[in-house]
Amino acid sequence: MLLRLDHVIYSVPDIEAAHAALTANFPEAWPIGRFWPSGRTCGIALGGINLELVQPDADAPSTRVGTTLVFEPSSPEVAEFALKRQGIACHSFDKIEPNPELLRLRGFSGEEARMPQLICTNILLDKPAETPFDFFCCSYSPFLEGWLSPDHPRLRMARRVTRVVYGTPQPERATSLLANLDYAGEIGIEFRRAEQPAILAIDMSDGPLSWP
Repeated sequence: MLLRLDHVIYSVPDIEAAHAALTANFPEAWPIGRFWPSGRTCGIALGGINLELVQPDADAPSTRVGTTLVFEPSSPEVAEFALKRQGIACHSFDKIEPNPELLRLRGFSGEEARMPQLICTNILLDKPAETPFDFFCCSYSPFLEGWLSPDHPRLRMARRVTRVVYGTPQPERATSLLANLDYAGEIGIEFRRAEQPAILAIDMSDGPLSWP
């Protein structure tokens, strides 16, 4: 059901500084913009997945913290069915962007940006605190699926993410849940015991991701 790990989300205290440091070594997937109602975001292509940085308007962290895994499902309908089959209450949400400036920042042409566009359909958990790790499913619109793909020429690179290590108080339960949701991605996901759910490391083909 989970075709691949599409992106990971990190909250940061200073999005401009984090963006500048990372784009010195990696391509920009999308620029800084108010793509969330509660904060600004941007995307960095790491090779195989994108890294989404978020600076919340309120309660920004004092240091970066990886919070969320975002998966591409075989379809939103299959994802919703599979999650509910695991006893996880969830709902579908179509994210539609009407703002022409934000659409242009996302890569839409001037003509397309004149009309509201579907960005993605998300399958969101109703009670994410009850799962052993924080995640949701995201199916992009056809244009953004190609524009943000790791195989797009502007984002393609030799360096690749090979593994994401996620800390959780319930690593065994997290491993079982991921298997039950039929994760088929090439990027390994390893769960380790930790007091709070969070991404602990991102391993790449040439070694651990070195944050500037």
